Amino acid sequence: SLEVYEGEWKDDKKNGKGKMIYPDKASSAGPDTFVGVFANDDRVDGMGEMTFSNKDRYVGQWVANQMSGTGKYISQNGDVYEGDFKFNKRCGKGITTFNNTNTKFIGEYHHQQPFFKGKMVFGGADSEQFLEYEGEFIVFSLKPSEEPSPHGFGTLKYAGKEKGGDVYTGYFRAEQKTGGGSVWKRSDGLGTYMYAKGEESEYVGEWINDIRNGKGT
Repeated sequence: SLEVYEGEWKDDKKNGKGKMIYPDKASSAGPDTFVGVFANDDRVDGMGEMTFSNKDRYVGQWVANQMSGTGKYISQNGDVYEGDFKFNKRCGKGITTFNNTNTKFIGEYHHQQPFFKGKMVFGGADSEQFLEYEGEFIVFSLKPSEEPSPHGFGTLKYAGKEKGGDVYTGYFRAEQKTGGGSVWKRSDGLGTYMYAKGEESEYVGEWINDIRNGKGT
């Protein structure tokens, strides 16, 4: 079926602000709908908004009818990505806020996925234990809704009454759970723990199963 245009015209051509509905891309949820600026019957590079048939929504820059530049992508599950796009993919600097946990990932993206290093600001139940982590990550799923997990070298800042203000710098390890998701913890080996409270100020040495074990000072 034909596309449906609602908006401004000039010399019998789409020209100015308008809305384009794409029935050919319609699913059971409805068609894709673009709102932006048109010239000579075509969409103009620049700002525009697309509501997709799956109820995802993008507001931002377009180049050659593709999401390119900076923009905001709101997924139907409530996750929000704000940052750089290239050829319809998250690519460059960006921030994702995950709706289920209110956790934020801040870092570089490459082909939709967080790219190796970044910063995680914890939300939800995790925020009662952890404040933020900055360092290396791993992602076990290609889905943008999958939260990256600390994996490799990084720094973890703690929250809560007991450990609030403590900082650990060392290696972390993540493992994929059966059925999806992941769990992560500090790796065995060398690490530095700085205490915010108590008589001790710092421990530098070996750790096994999340406790000081081996050589250290």
